[in-house]
This record gives sequence, structure tokens and C-alpha cells, in this order.
Amino acid sequence: MPKRVLIVDDHKLILDLLSAYIQRKSDMEVTCVTSRAKAFSALEQTGPFDAVLVDLRMPGGQTHLDLKKIVELNGEGLVVLLSGLATYADLVAAQMIGVHSYMRKSLSGTEMVACLKRILDDPTDIPVHMRLDVASQVPPDLEGTLSVPECSLLCLIARGATNTIAASVMGTNEAKISHDLRYIYHKLGVSTRVQAVNALMGTPV
Repeated sequence: MPKRVLIVDDHKLILDLLSAYIQRKSDMEVTCVTSRAKAFSALEQTGPFDAVLVDLRMPGGQTHLDLKKIVELNGEGLVVLLSGLATYADLVAAQMIGVHSYMRKSLSGTEMVACLKRILDDPTDIPVHMRLDVASQVPPDLEGTLSVPECSLLCLIARGATNTIAASVMGTNEAKISHDLRYIYHKLGVSTRVQAVNALMGTPV
């Protein structure tokens, strides 16, 4: 039975090119949608899919909660982050939500299809350039200062999450998030969210 793939991207040209190439080079069945809301509908009506490729940066919605909902709706199917540029904070947040791996938009069509086939054949066989294991590490500049969970929280904040959203993603409550953030500020010697985020944010990975 052909593998079923859902691609979520607000750029129709990218959708058309990627879906056409995947279908030309494989026997996968591809469904395309231009918003996360349409992705929810597709997943509820005809999901789960073997893989969902979802653009990291799309207008509207709450990125973290939307991604988390896609992961939940897709059950045991893979969710792969699709992006032209992702930072350490992006990947940490994605891993926390349950995203499987990360595919760069700069890959050629041939490389994308090859990577997609590989992880669909064996979800544990993730190419090095698609892995999210950077999320299990503390950035070198912060080693000995912050723990992995503290970096994870700060990564959510760096991606624009409110305390409410951070609490939902991390499975805790807002009071705990507020307390942890104050402790992080103290460790970093800063007093605001912006200053804390600036201490974390690094170059794209």
C-alpha cells in the first residue's frame, strides 16, 4: 500500500513543486494544504498520515500549540518540520512537542524524496542533518549555567510562547513556569524575557 504524505505550507508554489516531485519519483500519495487549520481538518477526516511535512513559519495561529495538535492528531505517524532556516530554539521546541525530525527546504527534490523514503521505511534511521538531538544538549555558552529543562523552557519563550502556552507544552502550570523563569533570570543575571532570550539565541543549525 502506498505511503500517505500530508504537506502543510502557505506557499502554494512550494506545495505544487514538492508534491509533483514526490509523486513523480515515488508511489507516495500526497495531500497538500495551505494552513494548519486545513491540516487539522485533513487529519480529522482522512488521517492519520504516514508522514506530515509542516512548515515551521506560517501566518496566524499559535505555532507551538498548532504543532502539538498536529502531532497528536497524526497518532503514530511521523511529523517532520519543514523549514528554510531553523535555530537551536526552534529545534528544541519542536522536539519537546513530539516532532520526529527536521527537513531543510534547501535540499534538492531528489534528497527530500530519499530522506522521506528512508524515515518512512525506518523511523529510527534518521539522517544526521535531520536529527533533533541538538535539543538534548545545552548550548556551549550556557553549559554549567542552565540545565536542559531550563534551556527547553527558554527555547519556548524564545519562539514567542506565553507562560500559558509553555505550561501546556511542558505539562505543568503557569505558576511553575513563572517560578522557573525567575530562577533562570537569576542564573543568567538578567531581569527580562528579552534579555534571557538574547542569552540563548544562537546561529541557525
